[in-house]
Amino acid sequence: MSEFADIEVGVKAIITGLEQGEVPLFATVTGAAGIDREEILKSVAGLACPAAVVVVEGRDYPMAGSALSEVRVTVYVVARSLRGREYARVGGVDCVGAYTLADQVSMVLENAQVAVGRHLSATGEKTVEIDEQTVAVELNWIAEQG
Repeated sequence: MSEFADIEVGVKAIITGLEQGEVPLFATVTGAAGIDREEILKSVAGLACPAAVVVVEGRDYPMAGSALSEVRVTVYVVARSLRGREYARVGGVDCVGAYTLADQVSMVLENAQVAVGRHLSATGEKTVEIDEQTVAVELNWIAEQG
């Protein structure tokens, strides 16, 4: 497998292992590549929620004059509530909120070893409202060497 594939598989395995009680926290954990944010957010409409979409991009080889490569990992955590966006963000009786999902993913991925010689370091996050019932939080990481 390529290094990108190793990183994606590692991140998805960690997220898939998250549980609430003895039930998986996410109904869907999948990957995406080569598409922009808008396309990814459109694609979540058909996913069972809560969902996590993992995107790995960047350069897995060093640039000229540098000993390091930069591999970026973005995880979109998606929540949906029939009660509306507010419940999708904060949670309610019908769903786990996007903020809670983001916190859980952030806790397990910070400094996680996701491939041989690669661990994650957070670089930021952004909340995105997709439609009247669906909210995503975009979590950004660098897969650092060492």
